[in-house]
Amino acid sequence: SFLVFLIFGLAMLMPSNMQTQHPYGFFDGDALGTERGQLLDWADVYNNTNLPAGSISKFVIDGRVPDTIYTGGGTKDFLPINGGNASKSWQWKTADGSSSDKSNITHAGAIVIDGVIYFFGDRFSADGSTNIGFWLFQDDVRPIEGGRFSGEHTNGDILVVAEIVQGGSAGRIDAYVYDDITGTLTQSSKSMSAIDTDFSTLDGIVNSSSTPSPWPHTPKNEPPNTLPAITFFEGFINIKKLIKDGDLSSSANCFSSFIIETRASFSLSSILEDFVSGDLNVQPRVTIADITKCEDDELGILTAVAEGGIPPLNYVWTLPDNSTVDTGADNTLNPTVAGTYSVVVSGEGLGGIGTSCPSESDSAIVTINPKPTVNNATDTFCDEDQTDKSLSDYDS
Repeated sequence: SFLVFLIFGLAMLMPSNMQTQHPYGFFDGDALGTERGQLLDWADVYNNTNLPAGSISKFVIDGRVPDTIYTGGGTKDFLPINGGNASKSWQWKTADGSSSDKSNITHAGAIVIDGVIYFFGDRFSADGSTNIGFWLFQDDVRPIEGGRFSGEHTNGDILVVAEIVQGGSAGRIDAYVYDDITGTLTQSSKSMSAIDTDFSTLDGIVNSSSTPSPWPHTPKNEPPNTLPAITFFEGFINIKKLIKDGDLSSSANCFSSFIIETRASFSLSSILEDFVSGDLNVQPRVTIADITKCEDDELGILTAVAEGGIPPLNYVWTLPDNSTVDTGADNTLNPTVAGTYSVVVSGEGLGGIGTSCPSESDSAIVTINPKPTVNNATDTFCDEDQTDKSLSDYDS
């Protein structure tokens, strides 16, 4: 009787503990958030609705025809992503049916909530076991023209490797940090080191039974708009807690992009197969536009347009005399003189309050066209569209 009571008690506690650790449906084995009263799930990321304030998310669709896969066999984890030698850098190609059904990722996504990064990928078929890799990059890493990738490894990039076994469960799951100075793993460059994790900082699950797909999906030999058993994988890594506990350097605080991939094995020497990439923009991006005005006209306002970043955002401007102005949450600046103005926007880092994640700077040129003295029909002057005109262009 005591044993039955104990088992029952533990069964009652487990969902509560799961609910406490993950108050959303991004780690419950489905994409709808219908279990345990979850309100938000990957369906909301897909529809971009009702997401938590301050969260950053991305949903990616990867078509099967033509399929996009890595080029060549062997591991690429420690190689330069966009190095001078193409044969020793990351490469990709497109070809019909170029990845196996079990390794073909059709949709993927990631969302950042309070320092926790949740991620998912679904596969075309559950014909066999496979392994999932999830790369977090601080640089803008993505496929570009010519079969190459943009961006480069940065110390602090993170790789999660998870094993999906044929029986329908997630097996081993490990995380590694890229560091070409203190790395201890991989046979050639010693660029990777294992991160000390537990189930509160890293975990992954697969769907044990078929579940509805909230996005259009046609799996192999299954009804449309369903996610067959063992084809839907989701996991999380708690960056904030890893940094707080000292298991991860505070430098692993800002991320711009991610790649979800299938791997032939669980090891770091695995052949890489299919992949899906997306931007995450924990590190924000910022742009400002040039201003051209006539002398004696009001110069207008410089407006910084930020993409991504975890609020509250903070703007710091550098003026033509190299002095700086911190406008706080205000993304505008009134220029007073001609010259080059630049701005950096910072959001909160994944380590939480007190950590900062600054963008790269962007610059704008403020130009003031002088007001000439008009003596004859060949002189020029500023007009409303801020371009020089000849008096001969006008009737009077």
